[in-house]
Amino acid sequence: MAAQNCSAESQEGAHTGEVAPSMLRDVGARYVIVGHSERRQFYCDTDTTVNRKCQAALAANLNVILCLGERLEQREGASPNE
Repeated sequence: MAAQNCSAESQEGAHTGEVAPSMLRDVGARYVIVGHSERRQFYCDTDTTVNRKCQAALAANLNVILCLGERLEQREGASPNE
């Protein structure tokens, strides 16, 4: 089982609206995907935030799937040689 996102906070506590990596692990998740272009575009995830999410997920013994893709407009605007 995998999750599509996790909190950047690795410590327990109130982080309303976020799912802690340890919570994902506790329900049986083995993987978490971070860095979605949609999260970057619509929720302002930055490289720094994505790095923090990766570190928190790894600390919770989750396998990280790191997305490095671009938005559709960027992909459609790229030349075939890029």
